[in-house]
This record gives sequence, structure tokens and C-alpha cells, in this order.
Amino acid sequence: MSQDFDVNVPYQLQLEGWSGLDRKLDFDRKQIRAGMRDVGKLLQKATQQRVSGGDTRYPVRRTGRLRRNIRYKIGRSGFWVKVRPEKGSDMPDFYPAFLYYGVRYKAGGRYRRGANFRNGTWRTAPLGNYPADTLNADGPRVKQILEAAFSRAFR
Repeated sequence: MSQDFDVNVPYQLQLEGWSGLDRKLDFDRKQIRAGMRDVGKLLQKATQQRVSGGDTRYPVRRTGRLRRNIRYKIGRSGFWVKVRPEKGSDMPDFYPAFLYYGVRYKAGGRYRRGANFRNGTWRTAPLGNYPADTLNADGPRVKQILEAAFSRAFR
């Protein structure tokens, strides 16, 4: 018994009794958004402290621009939060990208490719991913805040 399957047709699995479950559940989204807001504030503050510290794996605070421009954003649905550096009005370029990926040669010098480029040395070596490291370090506290928010929301 051979069946032909068309790979261009999207597949959908529907179990009876589970359709519309998201509308049947009674929960308060405000409580979840409040929990996400608390998580965002916690991670924003911890990330700013990580950048301000003297750890050589992360950018060192010189002017404070990067620290001031680390912000959090809650999604419209209220079920996710993002902590990231944003381009501030006082930044000529989005330099957190240069910090994360590193720089091998100076701007405009690509065509010359001097000794530094040939030797493979870094003008600015790539630095650590400080928002992700903060989340990994504060993971248990984040989980605790979100569990409390969801338990308040489903009452």
C-alpha cells in the first residue's frame, strides 16, 4: 500500500478536545506581564553591573554609553522579554556589534590590509556575550519570578 505525500502541503495535527484551549483557560495576562517586567528589570540591572565591572571578558566602562543603553523590552503578547543594548542617540555607530564580533582592521583600511591583518591579530578581540551570561547566571531567580507570576495568573 503506497501513499504519495506532497512536501509542499503543510501538515497539521489536531487532537479532539484540545482546540480552543487557549480561549478556555482563564488566566490574567497582567500578572504574567508584571512578572516579565520584573525579570526584565532584574536582568537589565545585572547586565549593566556586568558591563560596569572590571572583568576582562566583557567591555570595560569608559564613558558609560553602553551601560546606559542596555534596556529591556516586553513583547506585545506579554510572554517574552528581551534585554539588549540599543543604539543610543549619543552613539555614532552601533558599537556593541563591534565588541561582540571583534575588529581586525580599521575602517577604510580594508584595501590596504597591512601587517596586522596578515598576521591575524585583532584590533579589538571579540568579547563575551554579557546578556546571555547574565541570563545563565541569574536563571534560578528568573525561573522563581516567572513561576510566581504564572501561579498568580492562573488563580
